Amino acid sequence: MSRSNAPLALSVANVTEPGDVEATASKIMELDKGGFGFSHDFTWDLMPKALRGIFEPAAIRQMILARPRRIIDCVVALFELGISRPVEGRSFADFPDAGLRSISMIEWGPNILVRVKAACWYVNDRGQPVIPLLQPRKAPLSIEKRAVYLALGRQAHCKGDWIAARTELIDLSSEGRNEVQAVVTSEDDLPHISDELLGEYVRTYVAAKKMADAVKVERPKKPKDRGMGDLFPPAE
Repeated sequence: MSRSNAPLALSVANVTEPGDVEATASKIMELDKGGFGFSHDFTWDLMPKALRGIFEPAAIRQMILARPRRIIDCVVALFELGISRPVEGRSFADFPDAGLRSISMIEWGPNILVRVKAACWYVNDRGQPVIPLLQPRKAPLSIEKRAVYLALGRQAHCKGDWIAARTELIDLSSEGRNEVQAVVTSEDDLPHISDELLGEYVRTYVAAKKMADAVKVERPKKPKDRGMGDLFPPAE
């Protein structure tokens, strides 16, 4: 299964313009061109501990100074959220018998899967289990895209023994702000997203990713810069 046919839910929600394959492919190529240079796996891994509110954010910042600045800011924002709204974050990795996996799949068609990432859960004051999903990218999502992301999360993780669980978004976007703040949005605060619209997002993304990959293959490769090598013939 190629990653083109098994995208992450956040990628689907982030770049897809439902029904517009060309516009979505253009966004994918822009992101590919920019690159990231790091992943947010470290941020995800620390989320269960951060949400408990028992660690001082300033101390955490000092402990992770070797990480990229964006990672540091996002992690510290999570620990600040834990101080302001402490919950008992329980890591999937620490409770394997709970039946939750960090990557769960949604099957949308033949050879088309959506991968949905999560790391932990907690029980809210109404006794409901809540599975938080991170949005660690700088640019914020629209209301519809936030709802799509959480709807995909609900389909992937809130099933079987977890059918009564809820999802929430922890938004770490910072575009237009001086600092990263963790903003929490419950699925109850977002519009309902139909299965038809979800399917449109997935189908558009998969088609656009194939288009973007095809354009990438067709582009001629730039010749390598050989510097001053041609000035000196190889030794005999």
